[in-house]
Amino acid sequence: MKRHKIYFLLIISILCYFGLIEKSYAINKDSKICKNVYIENIDVSGLTKSEAIDKINKLMCKNNNINLLYKDKNYNLKLEDVGFYYKVEEAVKKAHGVGRNKGLLSDFKTKMDLYFGGKVNFKLDVGYEKNKLETYIFNLAKDIYVSPINSEIKLSENKFKVSYEKNGVKLNRKELFNLLDKKIIDKDYYECYIPTSIITPKYTFEKL
Repeated sequence: MKRHKIYFLLIISILCYFGLIEKSYAINKDSKICKNVYIENIDVSGLTKSEAIDKINKLMCKNNNINLLYKDKNYNLKLEDVGFYYKVEEAVKKAHGVGRNKGLLSDFKTKMDLYFGGKVNFKLDVGYEKNKLETYIFNLAKDIYVSPINSEIKLSENKFKVSYEKNGVKLNRKELFNLLDKKIIDKDYYECYIPTSIITPKYTFEKL
């Protein structure tokens, strides 16, 4: 009888122990970000979600520009004009999930690794409004466009003279969009050369 009572108390003790662990684990899910967790190499250890969001927003520069070059012209694309933004909340959610979202044992191992010098660094994804970039490129194309000039035959002083043609220039809108889209997504804010194409006149000196 005493043996059964001992077994019963032992089982109760074990259940209580694991119950406390689960309770502690549940509480921990709402606590601060683990040690040695970074976002874009910005330390967010020991911060709540809202504190981490505020810190990232303060430290990450949103006023980035991309210089677009064409011959001796320089155009400045302000990313704020195309609705550029960092996906801060998504990154903070991932950072907060470290040591919390893989189960009790796995999360415990993760926390131990971080405690003894391990590091987790999340990259910030970005977004922007593609229709605004398309509008910017459309307006830029109008500024760069040069109309081709045909070769002409003119009668001057009883003689026919043939003028030389002049090539036109147009912006490759699709190619530029793809270039800028990649640069924005990759957070590559260095200069970009504007791709253009030659427009050949319909009538050239050789054809007349």
